[in-house]
Amino acid sequence: MTDSEGEEEAGELIAAFLDEDESAPRERLLEFGGGADGAAPVTLRVRESSTTLGFGGTGGWIWNSSLFLARWLCRDRAARGSLCGRAVLELGCGATALPALMAARLGAQSVVATDICPDSLKAAQLNIDLNQLAGAPACVTVAALDVVSPSAESVAGLGQPADLLLFADLVYLPDVAAALPETLRRLLLRAPKPAEAVCWGCVAERTAVGGGAAARIFRQALDSEEALVYERSELPPEVLADPAYGDGECDGCRLYKVRLRSERVD
Repeated sequence: MTDSEGEEEAGELIAAFLDEDESAPRERLLEFGGGADGAAPVTLRVRESSTTLGFGGTGGWIWNSSLFLARWLCRDRAARGSLCGRAVLELGCGATALPALMAARLGAQSVVATDICPDSLKAAQLNIDLNQLAGAPACVTVAALDVVSPSAESVAGLGQPADLLLFADLVYLPDVAAALPETLRRLLLRAPKPAEAVCWGCVAERTAVGGGAAARIFRQALDSEEALVYERSELPPEVLADPAYGDGECDGCRLYKVRLRSERVD
């Protein structure tokens, strides 16, 4: 499958999703339960953008993988607890930046939402402002970053090195899937304490785009990256159940936890 074919299929997917309905809701109020341990629920307002579709025609809308990652962050006790005080970086945030917004709500010290598309970043900034997250206590900002070939200048421009990386539904085009592990390695090594840095990502291992080829390419690239180790697991039923958005299908979503191999951390 070529990159152009992947982009064409992604475009067909977004067209089918939108069903050419210009009256589709543009703003959503999402309520996330805090889980069985009685943690406080989180409410986020997210404005989607039919005119800010971003790279591959998908960046303007909430996809299930983004929703599931945000819900997992909110409901998983260990994940929720470890967000407090972290410097967080979301890759490929799109227009909604939902995981970044959730990280800020759950106590991250700072959050940077990144994307390659300038229009997506403008829309993400609107969602940050909509949720009043542009200032203290958690300052959420946006920055341009190409996950396929990030320049040294763009990485340096991210500011404070992050020790927690997030991404959702980035793995749907072969070139992104192949390049992402190297980018993760570079960003994890940049953390103040690389051995404690981690990346949490939600990958929709769907068959609708490329027969799942991009997800396989991503796993192969992870396996080939000697500096990284990763865990791939199914999301808990309570995360997949009763979605606040979409048709409820999980798209074969899997949770990835990526770290630096301990012996490769200098």
